[in-house]
Amino acid sequence: INHTEDSLVTKEQVLKFEYEINSLLDFDYLIVYPSDFLKHYELIDNINNKKIYYFCLYLIDFILSDTKLMSYKKSLLMASCYYIAKANLLSNNTWNNIFQFVTGYKKEEVKELAIKIIKEMKNTKNQNIFKCLRKKYSKEEFLNIADDIMNKKK
Repeated sequence: INHTEDSLVTKEQVLKFEYEINSLLDFDYLIVYPSDFLKHYELIDNINNKKIYYFCLYLIDFILSDTKLMSYKKSLLMASCYYIAKANLLSNNTWNNIFQFVTGYKKEEVKELAIKIIKEMKNTKNQNIFKCLRKKYSKEEFLNIADDIMNKKK
């Protein structure tokens, strides 16, 4: 709209036309977030650990700020976050045959992306993202998971 010389069309009109075209063509949008897979992975693992849950959300919030990481499949992103969280909080085998069968991801794939996520976190130039994450995830409602994560970094 800003690029038209005489602005014959308003923003509202463009949105209305988009809606009409989408309706006419019967488009159906589905937006999938990585966190949509988290409950599924917890069920597979038969685990209900809120610290793992919030650790994963912390990682996903970081990933949402990184365009390189967002190019991966959302299910693989969450699998890698789950892998990182379990490895850090439980220190046990985080990927087994059941996970591989249900998700279709081999441990090597999950671990490879997990390493990339950690490297991106270490190499990010955007320190504001960590200030925001620390502020958000230091709250009691998130079980102060940011404190656990910061202690792991040291």
